Amino acid sequence: MSFIDKDNLTIVSKKNITGTKKIDKIVATIKMHVPAGEAKPVAPLAPILGQHQINGMEFCKKFNELSSVYETGVPLPTKVLKMSNGKFEIKIEFPMFLFLLWLMMGEQFKNSIKAEELYNLINVYAKGTTKDVKVASKSVFGFLLSTNLRKVTI
Repeated sequence: MSFIDKDNLTIVSKKNITGTKKIDKIVATIKMHVPAGEAKPVAPLAPILGQHQINGMEFCKKFNELSSVYETGVPLPTKVLKMSNGKFEIKIEFPMFLFLLWLMMGEQFKNSIKAEELYNLINVYAKGTTKDVKVASKSVFGFLLSTNLRKVTI
């Protein structure tokens, strides 16, 4: 395809390139915690998504589908990436360690936890977050010490 540039009076040609994929820019990033399998297009999700012109029903369907591998109700750290073409991507991260510990120790951290269970929990957390087990265990024990949770039994 060619046309005449009227300012310079030259012929300019444009080639149609097929097979190239246009990379869409990320316009907005939304970070939130959404319960696994329980996303509904009502408040508080609807206003947050609506600010960025993201269809709430479509988001809920995709999120509930993606989060079906987790137990229902587990709060999942979620990133929603709004693209320049109007589409969006959902990135679900691994559940927070504090929530996993809360599940194991019960509400108000009343129960004690065995060292073996804590070790297994650290391994699960490390695999889910792609951290090294050593790094994960250091952060876990740092957390336990900082919150005075000394209910680990051997």
